[in-house]
Amino acid sequence: MTDMKLQPEVNSPDADEAPTYSLQSESGNFECSVSGLRWVCKETISFKYQFCSWEGIMERMESLQYIPAGPLMDITVIAGKLDEAYLPHWICIDDNPKILDKFAVLHIDDCGDVVEKVSEVTSSHVKLSEPVFSPRAVLMKMGLPVKIGCQVLIYYIPNTSFLRLHVYLIPHDHGLQQRVDKKKEKKGYKRIEKPRPDKYLKMQQGFNLAADTNMAKI
Repeated sequence: MTDMKLQPEVNSPDADEAPTYSLQSESGNFECSVSGLRWVCKETISFKYQFCSWEGIMERMESLQYIPAGPLMDITVIAGKLDEAYLPHWICIDDNPKILDKFAVLHIDDCGDVVEKVSEVTSSHVKLSEPVFSPRAVLMKMGLPVKIGCQVLIYYIPNTSFLRLHVYLIPHDHGLQQRVDKKKEKKGYKRIEKPRPDKYLKMQQGFNLAADTNMAKI
């Protein structure tokens, strides 16, 4: 069954705080158009989430021999029950099926960091059955050569005598993109809207951004 994409309601009370995304659905299979989070429910449900920063948490994961493999989201169910949830990940598994058993899920509860086993991995998501929510994210065991889905963010300052571009290559993480956008906007930069790379890119590898000066257009 195809997941129905839903546009969340966005609440941004403070420019310095991460916005809150609210969603409501009847029974069925759904996907959030912003985060890529998917869920299955048998009754009307409503929930909200925020993107969280990996800062500080990433060091703790590395001590456990894991790296982030998807956005970190703090999910709160307001009413109803999610029978299944599918957390998005940015790891390419198509040409490397041996890494399927290297996935895990981070669950940050009142007792600290809990790393849980994964029951099912698809090309874009990790399945959680009857999930209990808190800050959650997909993890990948360290030491494996993997390819990840990326975003290229290109910024410039308008109305200057010469063009200087600031280019960021980041994982496909909407929350991280928001934080970079805010940081650059405060300094007067604007982002040039361009499509994401059409291929997964290998980690720990150098990349070039090039253009023919006769053909280049911004």
